[in-house]
Amino acid sequence: MILLFAGCPQSSDKISKPGSTQSGTTIHGEKIDISETELLTALNLTRGSQSASEAAKKIAAQTGKNVGRLSFTEAKSLAYDDEAGTFKVKVVGKKNGKNFDKTFNVTGFTHPYASPPQSAIQVEFKFDAGIEENLSIDKYIEKITPNLKAHLTFSFSLQNGKAITLGYDNDYYELTAQVSNSNGELKISPEYKLKYKKKLRGEDETSVSTAYTSAMPVFTGQKKDYFTEKDVFEHIFNKVKDDPELIVADAGSYASSKYAFAMVLNNGGTLFNTGKIAQYVNVYNTKGADNHREIKNITPAMDNVRGGGITADDYEGKLTVNFYISKAEYIADGNTPDDKEKSGSYTVVRSGFKKLPSDISSNVRSVLEFSLGKITDGNGTQDTWKKRRINNTALISMKYTGINSTYDNWFSLNDDLKITGDTSGFYLILNGQDYTSRMPNHQDNFLVPTNGDENVKILIKHLQISKNVGEEELTIRVQFMGGNDTETVKIKPQSY
Repeated sequence: MILLFAGCPQSSDKISKPGSTQSGTTIHGEKIDISETELLTALNLTRGSQSASEAAKKIAAQTGKNVGRLSFTEAKSLAYDDEAGTFKVKVVGKKNGKNFDKTFNVTGFTHPYASPPQSAIQVEFKFDAGIEENLSIDKYIEKITPNLKAHLTFSFSLQNGKAITLGYDNDYYELTAQVSNSNGELKISPEYKLKYKKKLRGEDETSVSTAYTSAMPVFTGQKKDYFTEKDVFEHIFNKVKDDPELIVADAGSYASSKYAFAMVLNNGGTLFNTGKIAQYVNVYNTKGADNHREIKNITPAMDNVRGGGITADDYEGKLTVNFYISKAEYIADGNTPDDKEKSGSYTVVRSGFKKLPSDISSNVRSVLEFSLGKITDGNGTQDTWKKRRINNTALISMKYTGINSTYDNWFSLNDDLKITGDTSGFYLILNGQDYTSRMPNHQDNFLVPTNGDENVKILIKHLQISKNVGEEELTIRVQFMGGNDTETVKIKPQSY
């Protein structure tokens, strides 16, 4: 007699012996085998690139899909363990028209971020919160701790080439840090944890975070200086650099008058609206117990004044200024601060100054009224005037080279057709007074009064007169700041 014993099937929550496979449900038709390598390659799964749980879930997502030569009618994730690097999956489908049904126990999928931190990519504090209120280092730490990732960029490369970042939300790792005061430096104490997912057959997924302890001193011993004086200048600079109102505009003044003042004195004077930075001037004027620095007399300053740091356009009523933030001590006597003593520089364009009339080409007299007067007790006649030759004499000509350090020779100046005895018996008048008394000079920043208002002054870039023998008309050519056009006026003596 033959006895037959039927064994009861047993289920297991554990992944089978590494590398083993199991047959699944009986399927009809011609069968074909697929290998582990074939399955992983088809789905671009690589040991060291994905965690075991990620690989298992990707395989399970293939039900009803075609991948290369593989057509999946069923794909299941049965179990996985990220810490062990193993997973178990079952796949059913067709390959080249033939059926396959196979269960895989895969090993070697080590956690892709289980690698020691090797070198810093970026370790940088944002000091805005501390600089804004001039906080001491302890007060700064207290302020940033609740939301550290908003104030500290902390990223490292791992030995295996991957990178980790403080506060980065992901499924693989968790990087946190504590900041403390270490003898006046900011010490960063990071904690690096790996996230491990695990699922046994028939159970829900569980997840744990485990500290990675193979960190190197370069990772655990990071220290950074607290903010410097230059950091303060840069912070203020970035707050105001896009604010055109940092420059004081005056609708009743020509931009060239401000330009001339700056060029002669080699500084911005009252050009800046210091109210824009008043809060910083106040908070850094003295150092209290909860403050980090004392920086007296923080101020905007013009950068490279005489080298293009300021330009004026009287046609458009605009002033263009290149400026930086520093403190009065560093810019005294026209000094240029070292790089560490100032912020970066920026160009701001300020509109709102008085404009030349739109019809200036035909109406120069609205700004500069020229005329010819007869010298009292002189010998001026029509004949003497016609005999007078003036060969393109530049009365005012801006110099671009050969200017001395005091800028008192910034212009080449001439005085022709003088009231004190010109041979023609006539003299040049500007805005109701003889030109000699109106001539630009260093003490007045080379400005001249405008027609109708002695207090409104303008800088003339070029003024030239010419006259041919036998002619009555004197030709006057003027160039204003901001344009290359030459405005022309022709005049005759008022009387003979």
